[in-house]
Amino acid sequence: MNTLNKKILGIIFCLLLVLLVFHVSATLNYRIYAKEKNNDGTLSGYVNDTSMNPIEGALVRVHFHGTYEEDYTDSSGYYHVTNIPICYCMKNCTASKEGYQTEWVLMGIVEDSKHDYILEPQDVIPVLNGSQCGGWWNSPVTISFIFNPEIVKEIWIGNILYTEPFVFDENGTYDFEYYWINYLGNETYEHFLINIDQIEPDTNIDWEAFRKIPFGNWYVKITINAEDTISGMSPFLEFYINDALQDELEVSWPEFEMELGVKDIIKNSKLGFYCYDNANNLAIEELNGSDITSCSMNQYINIYKIIYPIINKISEKFLLLNWFNK
Repeated sequence: MNTLNKKILGIIFCLLLVLLVFHVSATLNYRIYAKEKNNDGTLSGYVNDTSMNPIEGALVRVHFHGTYEEDYTDSSGYYHVTNIPICYCMKNCTASKEGYQTEWVLMGIVEDSKHDYILEPQDVIPVLNGSQCGGWWNSPVTISFIFNPEIVKEIWIGNILYTEPFVFDENGTYDFEYYWINYLGNETYEHFLINIDQIEPDTNIDWEAFRKIPFGNWYVKITINAEDTISGMSPFLEFYINDALQDELEVSWPEFEMELGVKDIIKNSKLGFYCYDNANNLAIEELNGSDITSCSMNQYINIYKIIYPIINKISEKFLLLNWFNK
């Protein structure tokens, strides 16, 4: 009987011990979870290539607890990842972009953690610097290459060995072909396109005053002609009065017409028409309201052509009538 009681007491003791361990574990997990609910952790820094040039569009991702937070670098290579739990675990932080080898680091994240990445290119990547809009460069373009010197031995553009960045400024579309050689002597051929337009559109302005009804109010019809043979014309025209933007008009080039009433506000103002090509080069046509007269010389000629025959016939009839009266 004593042996049976001892066994029962031993079983009860083991059950109590298991319950105690479960309780302690649950309490610790709850406390850790409570800690993890503090999502004030951040990670920021810069992503550069091996030449310390900023890499735009690199993805920085912080992994934790089966999920992640991320951010993309801006034009300066800067990133800022937020909403990261502050806890006692190490987090896998990666930086990646197509054409580069992914870099990662294990970090404990706090409220203002910082880390800079340097990404090595996988092969050879051309880098173009300048001013551009809509896929067109509107300035000279500086061309350089980033590459892994442990893999790439030489880079050739045509029959010219690349040694340093160079500037290209020819207007038009050009297909640059290049190849690189590794230390085993293998050659890899690549190419890239450059679209350059540094020339403003060719524009012209004309106007004509007219009346819609005889003796009615005067109007002016303004005609703008614009074309660009390199990048083409942007379909938008900005209309200004005294350097203040009035409207942005969607137009169909090469010709656009608009009508305005010839009022005092027009007569005492400067009208501006801003025409852009697809590379964002700007041509401005202006018209001073004081130059708009109520009737153009062509209209005087047209009126003269209409009235002169009438006056001539009246004069002939008047002379004939006088002759009969004599």
